[in-house]
Amino acid sequence: MNIKSFSPLLVLLLAACATQAPPVDAPAAPVVASSARNLVEEMLVYHRNLKGMSQADLGKELLALNSAPAGAETEVRKAIVLELLGDTAKLTRVRVLLRSVLLMNGPDAVALQPLAEWMMTANSELRRATAFGDRQTQLLKEAQHRFDALNEKLEAMKRIEVSQPASPIEITPAK
Repeated sequence: MNIKSFSPLLVLLLAACATQAPPVDAPAAPVVASSARNLVEEMLVYHRNLKGMSQADLGKELLALNSAPAGAETEVRKAIVLELLGDTAKLTRVRVLLRSVLLMNGPDAVALQPLAEWMMTANSELRRATAFGDRQTQLLKEAQHRFDALNEKLEAMKRIEVSQPASPIEITPAK
């Protein structure tokens, strides 16, 4: 056989390969990324909606989440509510919830893991700031206590001074 007879056949083979349909798995990746973004956006909207709520309403929301089925989305929602409640013990619990999300393997968990990592970083900063604020508040209370004690002593000295009789010795100015 001659090479010239193979060239049309090679051209047809190459053309057939070039027009082949893409694999079925290729479109699935953008859909997963899109659903992950939607889930993260949903959590951000949830956070925005909760920001204006009172502490009592946040407590009610937390009770509702505690009775919801466990899952990555529920755990992140709990973490958001606890972070907005903001005391030191609740901030520690936020870290526990976010760590559990990072250890989960489900599709929702995988989609929320970058958000959970970011929230853990922000939580660490918030805990540091809260601890610093607590220390400053304690120092302010101690300073106020010392000020009040010194003020009481000063007032007592004033009362003693006023209660003393006038001195019989008159001081005459020098000429």
